[in-house]
Amino acid sequence: MIYYLIRGFFCLTYRLLFRLRIEKIGDVPAEGPAIIIANHASTWDPPLAACGFKRPAHFMAKAELFKMPVLGFVLPRIKVFPVRRGTADRRAIKTALDVLQRGEVLALFPEGTRSKDGILKEAEPGAAMFALRSQAPVIPVALINTHRMLKKGSRFAPLTVRVGPPVDLSEFYGKKASSDVLTQAGEKMMQALADLLPPEQKPITTRHT
Repeated sequence: MIYYLIRGFFCLTYRLLFRLRIEKIGDVPAEGPAIIIANHASTWDPPLAACGFKRPAHFMAKAELFKMPVLGFVLPRIKVFPVRRGTADRRAIKTALDVLQRGEVLALFPEGTRSKDGILKEAEPGAAMFALRSQAPVIPVALINTHRMLKKGSRFAPLTVRVGPPVDLSEFYGKKASSDVLTQAGEKMMQALADLLPPEQKPITTRHT
């Protein structure tokens, strides 16, 4: 209940202040495990991404936030779990895989950190690892214009959440999860995201697509 209330509050706020549009080329499956991948350019991206689909999703957040008085209480109640950044956090990995094993939705930001200029960066290997281990459908979700939110000169720039079709990673299933395989799978996932973004947010090498 808390999850839906908070998501509803943010979605309404984004619609009223930022003229939020939801565009769906694809969608999250109605049931079963799924992985959402989204670009990351703002602190406000997680609730915005959640506005793009009906099913509740589990998000990772840096462990430091869980030590804060209010956030430490709220985050676990809205399906957010901690991850220690800069380390191979086995507990966070297990939690994420358990989410998928239970047939629920896991939302990830493959870049691993925010892009201040909004341009899509390369993927860290984590998202590809979860995708190949679970073989869950991977749904790209482009968050457009969030790098301009609340900035001088574009304070209320319109936002768009564009949901794409699943990324086909079947060519990698059954292969050993070597660094090369994870890199190739990650590149395919990020290409699917880039295809949904406007030219100014695409990586420079893909702006012709």
